[in-house]
Amino acid sequence: MPGHRSGPGSERLARSAPGRIVALGESGDRFELIGLRPETAAGGAQPGHCSLELWLPGDARPVVAESAGVGQLELRRVEPGSALLGPSGGWLLEGCVTAARYRVTVQS
Repeated sequence: MPGHRSGPGSERLARSAPGRIVALGESGDRFELIGLRPETAAGGAQPGHCSLELWLPGDARPVVAESAGVGQLELRRVEPGSALLGPSGGWLLEGCVTAARYRVTVQS
């Protein structure tokens, strides 16, 4: 597979996601996370949680293909050899979940 890496930090993954992850998967060059955040006693979603983090290894800058219920998305380059995620280098996508059900699809 072109661009395939192995070792620490070589897999696309959710480092942090508020609530519960109900779907997480890859298909070709697409990576998708779907999550459910806890509801408040009043029945609405809790205030925004800025703790969504997805790790996307590789040199090519990924693109957020679709998102729903997530705001303030930021993509940050992590250089190879960083203590943050191991030797592979890649991208960290961070965002704030703003809805009870949320989804992010990334294409690399």
